[in-house]
Amino acid sequence: MTQWYVLLSAAVSLLSASAARAGELPEEVRADVQRIYVLGEKFDKSHISETCTEAEETPFRCFRQAFMKAVHEKEPTVTGYVVLLSIGTLVLADERQKTIDSPLNEGEKERALQANSLDTAELLIETLERVASKPKVLSQELPVAESLRKTLRSRAEAILTQKPQGRSVASGSGPRPRDDRDRRDALLTRLTDIETK
Repeated sequence: MTQWYVLLSAAVSLLSASAARAGELPEEVRADVQRIYVLGEKFDKSHISETCTEAEETPFRCFRQAFMKAVHEKEPTVTGYVVLLSIGTLVLADERQKTIDSPLNEGEKERALQANSLDTAELLIETLERVASKPKVLSQELPVAESLRKTLRSRAEAILTQKPQGRSVASGSGPRPRDDRDRRDALLTRLTDIETK
């Protein structure tokens, strides 16, 4: 059994509570969860090395390609987006832990951790954007969509407004810290734009 599926429990419990009054979970939602669950299995820790075979690709970049393919093949339900988010969040958490445990010097490690945080915020924001722009949301999924709007927004804001830790973030070569600030500002703008839609 995988670990990532645990992150689904809050949203699925909301969905189940509203669906229990109406009878059964909608077939469209159940089929979507089953479709994307297979993708989650491929990104479980024990299978990532088999799934992501390109040496230059990080597991998260590999996941992003799978995410876009899954969305292109069939627009996910709100719950389907929660499953995708859960998989990506766990891949990012695993990458973060590997960075912390790595032999990188402090400056390199801090830059990698900042990039990981921004990747996390971007995944949260993209999920919010996609759910907000969905042409059809099943009535049973409305509580899930509302929960996402609140929890993902607060999580993304917390990531984007926190101050970088340590003094070494500006050390090392290249303009990376400025790039990070620009990316952070762009993500904050995207988050604000969702609010005004």
